[in-house]
Amino acid sequence: MMKYRMLLLAGLTCSQLVWATTDLRVSLGYSDTDISDMGAVQFAQVDDSSVSWGLELGYEYAPGWRLFAGYQDLGHAELQIKDVVISQQNLPVSLKELAPILPSGFTLGLDARLWQHNQWLLSGSFGLYSWQADIDSRVGASRQQSHLSDTNWLMGAQLSYKFNQRWSLLTGYRHYALDEPVGEWRLGAEYRF
Repeated sequence: MMKYRMLLLAGLTCSQLVWATTDLRVSLGYSDTDISDMGAVQFAQVDDSSVSWGLELGYEYAPGWRLFAGYQDLGHAELQIKDVVISQQNLPVSLKELAPILPSGFTLGLDARLWQHNQWLLSGSFGLYSWQADIDSRVGASRQQSHLSDTNWLMGAQLSYKFNQRWSLLTGYRHYALDEPVGEWRLGAEYRF
């Protein structure tokens, strides 16, 4: 009987250790990208920034090292073109090259603690962003849709303030290394289990 009590106690202790280092982060931010300079193409309107949001689950597997996986939506971008001649057949290809891309997708990466003082923590992030985006193109009554997807690097830094054992507030910047890079300023909250 004593053996079973010890196993139960060990199991509960291990489960508390695992859950004590698991966290959930929710963020809201501002993302923006630049579009390529296309020479003679004149833009009627460019909207290459948007509100972004993300949800991330993390696990601190060693002091100062955190694995994370999540979903990140960088928003929606628009582009209106004027005074340009693009053949109907080449329209989707041309718009893929011109359009600003603010995709959505899944993240997987690693956070490393760079500095800590009392409740303040500065960390750096590095990982992968597996994303997809749809581009709608309209010319007159004709509508075509192009689908893009890829996996690219992400990196960033964030500063957080720990209110108590469970809650932290964080702010930071992430760079997504797409063909046309995307930058994201974010503000979020973290809850540790």
